[in-house]
Amino acid sequence: MSEHSVSKPADERNTAVTLSYLLVEAEHFQGQQNATARLYANGTQKSTALITLVARNAFNEVVTLPPNTSIEIIPYGSFVGLWPSDGTPPAAGFLPFDESLPGLIHEPVSTVHEAATKDEEGGDVLSQTFRRYIRNVNNPAFLTEKFAVQVTLGTTVFRTNHLDVEYGGNGENGRFNSSFQLRSVEPTRYTLGMGGLHISDSTEVYSQSVDGYTAKVLNYKVALRHPATGRAVAFHASSNITADSSHNGNKATAFGAPGSAVSKKNIPATPSRLASALNNHALSTIMSPSADRITVAVGMWSRVSERFATRQTSYCRGAVDVYGNPVNLRVELISTPVDEGRDPWKYSISIDGE
Repeated sequence: MSEHSVSKPADERNTAVTLSYLLVEAEHFQGQQNATARLYANGTQKSTALITLVARNAFNEVVTLPPNTSIEIIPYGSFVGLWPSDGTPPAAGFLPFDESLPGLIHEPVSTVHEAATKDEEGGDVLSQTFRRYIRNVNNPAFLTEKFAVQVTLGTTVFRTNHLDVEYGGNGENGRFNSSFQLRSVEPTRYTLGMGGLHISDSTEVYSQSVDGYTAKVLNYKVALRHPATGRAVAFHASSNITADSSHNGNKATAFGAPGSAVSKKNIPATPSRLASALNNHALSTIMSPSADRITVAVGMWSRVSERFATRQTSYCRGAVDVYGNPVNLRVELISTPVDEGRDPWKYSISIDGE
């Protein structure tokens, strides 16, 4: 039997023992050496690292690695901050950092991974791409750290933090050099003063007789704008806002999450008739909710002989934008003093971010 007729065992043919190519990149900066991406320090948003590799068996044939291959994001040198990573993509609806925002200029460089899909004779080679996802947990703003990747095949470890090797995916004798950087960005604060909130004029959505007196509800809609650009920013569907109310005189408030008719409120049970008129009727649900805005509803009842104890300030917490940044509101309701038989609808309201 000739040497060439000896078949190779299937397990050896399918088992990777080495890598001939290994490159790690920031997803939105492919082809750039050690590019810097940004990531909000909110523990929710994730940055994607792309790992491109070519694995080979003991016969130098290209083989495919299984999805459970040990592929880890590691510090190129060492970390100061906390950057957990894994293979779990971001939850549905959460967006990566908008790299079109001002604040960091990325200089493109020549493509560094052209050889990934060619063999020594110039033929096509099947490369694989894996993704790993990194979070930024409360790291200070402007902290920038450098990342590499580590792949383990059996007992052999391949890393891309060998500084003495030429940058790119080809490497030298199983040693590789490629990296990317992440810069920590403070979560966006949404306030009127910074231009991050847009609050609509009031709209009457309810006017009915309750127990012989008129009850009314006026809605305010709160939308988000990015302070640096003025562009609209959406709330994430997971926003689960707290139940709270301001109450003053014959009036009280309630909150509605984007797209939800559930009234989030904390209206006291006394005075009994006034509380019933608002809890069970005027503010029992959020009328005319908006899919992309938080609703602040003000309910009032024209019978002014009963009045709530004053609690002017309430807080709406638990909302997040599509980048994972928290959105908190502070609402102050001031009821204009009225005597029985006079105008019961006058008030002032202040809605702002915390």
